[in-house]
Amino acid sequence: MTKRVALLNVDLQIDFFVGGPLGVTGSNEIIKPVNKINEYAIAQGYIRLASRCWHKPTSKHFEKWPAHGIENTPGAQFHPDIKMDGVKVFDKGTDPEDDGYDPYPVISKYLDQNGIVYLLICGLATDYCVKAGAISAAKARYKVIVMEDACRAVKPEDGVIAINEMKKAGVIISTTDEVIRLGPEAVWSIAHSR
Repeated sequence: MTKRVALLNVDLQIDFFVGGPLGVTGSNEIIKPVNKINEYAIAQGYIRLASRCWHKPTSKHFEKWPAHGIENTPGAQFHPDIKMDGVKVFDKGTDPEDDGYDPYPVISKYLDQNGIVYLLICGLATDYCVKAGAISAAKARYKVIVMEDACRAVKPEDGVIAINEMKKAGVIISTTDEVIRLGPEAVWSIAHSR
């Protein structure tokens, strides 16, 4: 059976980019690498997924954070400069009692049904939803590769901590250029031979 690859775009919504209520510093810098890895995924025939925060206006999540990702609002839409055409979208945080950081629970059944082995991850933010999803997927025995140049953290210092936590969980930290040059199987193999 051919090993199958999926690309997960995490929360690339207007509200999380510079100028949004929860705008991540440097978030505009990921647009180019995110588009590049999505174009590569299309060319390779990989499955492309996207998670998005889709909160109710009454979400308890907003006790800790400025209101963001509210269902059916302009700020909850994907950033217009990111090519999301053809991406299968999964909503998270729809329960007002749930923070909805982790995208893995909403995509797990789909990954399993499609025989996915390698999960490539990019998006926002490194220290919250990217970290949560990557660690959960790694614990579920997927071969997870996070492309650091296509992610940004809410707090850079927390991003460093998150990268270390992901590595300890078995996640491979790479770049879009390395994944495109070598392919995910080679990136995984090389990382484990070091």
